[in-house]
Amino acid sequence: SASKAAIMGFTRVLAQEVGEAGITANCVCPGIIATEMGRTNLDDPAVSEAWRQKTAMRRIGEPEDVVGAVAFLASDDAAFITGQSLNVDGGIVLS
Repeated sequence: SASKAAIMGFTRVLAQEVGEAGITANCVCPGIIATEMGRTNLDDPAVSEAWRQKTAMRRIGEPEDVVGAVAFLASDDAAFITGQSLNVDGGIVLS
C-alpha cells in the first residue's frame, strides 16, 4: 500500500540520518493479523478463507507473530540491522 511504501522510505532515510549515532531504524510490515482492526475484514468466512489461501503458511497472523519480530528488532541481537523492512505476513507478499 502507499502508506507502507511511505513508511519504508522514511525508515531508510531515518536510518541514514541517525546511524552515525548508533541508532537503528527499521520497520515491520504486517500482513493480515487477527487484531480488532483486522477482524473487521475477517468476519466473513469466505473472505477469511480467501486471505488464508493467499498466504504461503495458509493461516491468518496473530498479534504474537508481530510481537516477536518487533522484540527482535528492538534487541541487542539486531544492533547491526538498520534501514530494513521486515515482512511479517505469512508469505502473502509472495503471492
